[in-house]
Amino acid sequence: MLPSMTMLAAGQCRICRVPLPARPDVVGAAYCKTCRDAKVKELEASTRIATVRARALGKAWLDGENITKPPEVRDGIRSGGKPMAGLLKAFQPRERKCQGCGAVYVGMSAWCSPCASAALAEQERLEAGRFEQVRMARERDRLLWANLPLPDPKTGAVRTWETLQPRKDVPELVHAVTHARRWVAGEGAPWLVLVGGNGLGKSHVAEAALRELAAAGKQVRWESVVGLLKRLRQCYDRGESADDLLDRVIGTPWLVLDDLGRESPEDGRGRTASAWVQAQLFRLVDERGIARRPTLVSTNEGLKTLAARLGQATAERVMDTGTGLTAMVTLEGKSWRLR
Repeated sequence: MLPSMTMLAAGQCRICRVPLPARPDVVGAAYCKTCRDAKVKELEASTRIATVRARALGKAWLDGENITKPPEVRDGIRSGGKPMAGLLKAFQPRERKCQGCGAVYVGMSAWCSPCASAALAEQERLEAGRFEQVRMARERDRLLWANLPLPDPKTGAVRTWETLQPRKDVPELVHAVTHARRWVAGEGAPWLVLVGGNGLGKSHVAEAALRELAAAGKQVRWESVVGLLKRLRQCYDRGESADDLLDRVIGTPWLVLDDLGRESPEDGRGRTASAWVQAQLFRLVDERGIARRPTLVSTNEGLKTLAARLGQATAERVMDTGTGLTAMVTLEGKSWRLR
């Protein structure tokens, strides 16, 4: 640190002992102007030496070489550069005992080069292990959220494109599979609606498409509409908010809504779903439709029946072919379960 600039009473310069009268042309409290300029130059030279030495040490450490003192550092120390003496001394390598293997070596760190390399490799291994644990936890959460149907309890088989082969010659089913594969590839309309009676393969096609996306690492969700409404009701029964669950379903990038129109009627005499059911389903399809998030819907109902059951607004949003939101495929024929 440079001497104070405060003017003191007359004294002597600490170096040349020249009297220091309290005059404006004398700078500093303990040095005359000449000696002070010399000290400043010495300090600047010491700083340059320290910079050169630090760069040399850094390069030698990266190259794994033994570090030696350059001549300018030795000369700087011999010259008695007190302002930088402590810093230069700290930069000197010295004989040390490795904290890892106990070997004696010349250097500046607490570890010899082999032990430092081994410690770095171990740290990288541990970090890779932690990263793998996080990746596996996220993958487990992703698959749990996918909520894909369970395998067949007897055969253990799941519905895929391969298990659809026995029915591959049915024209309507081929048409549905073609549209479903385009939907998986992100081609065409973001919504695909499969309309038809029971046992025609709608759910099989939807599950096969969703499994292909899940295998590709996509964030997907399978929802039976009846099951979704049941979980939402359970949230209310427990005094919890159902909005969090519904918001997450709405925000899922790829969604299958299976059996839309199978909701329980308001009573045993009517076919109109309750106002609460209509509100939940309208919010679901409306927000996903506005965001144009990929959605595959299977239903047994046509537009008129769906409108009478769930409301005109919900039905029109689901079957919105006019704005390019939805592609519709109709499957007809006898149920495969009865063949």
